[in-house]
Amino acid sequence: MAFFPPYDHVDIIEGQGTCMVEVEEQAQDLWGVGAHPDIVLCPVGGGGLMSGVAIASKGFWGKKGVSVIGAEPTGVHSSLYWIMETLMH
Repeated sequence: MAFFPPYDHVDIIEGQGTCMVEVEEQAQDLWGVGAHPDIVLCPVGGGGLMSGVAIASKGFWGKKGVSVIGAEPTGVHSSLYWIMETLMH
C-alpha cells in the first residue's frame, strides 16, 4: 500500500488544482471569453489546495493580474505556525 501525504505531493497538488477548471468555466459563462477573476480566495491549511489553485490560476490566466490569496480559518493556525517556524529557524 502506498502512502500519499494529504497535501505535500505533486499528484495531490495537481488534483487539487482541477477545481479551477470549474472557476474558469464559470468566469467565461458570467463575463465572456477571456474573462478572469481579479482575486481568488483559497482556504489554506497544509498548502495542497492553495498550491494547486495558484498553479492552475497561472496556467489559465498567466500574468493577467489574478491574485491568489490564502485564507485561514480563525482558531486554526497551521499555516501561520509553519510560516513562523520557517522564518524563525
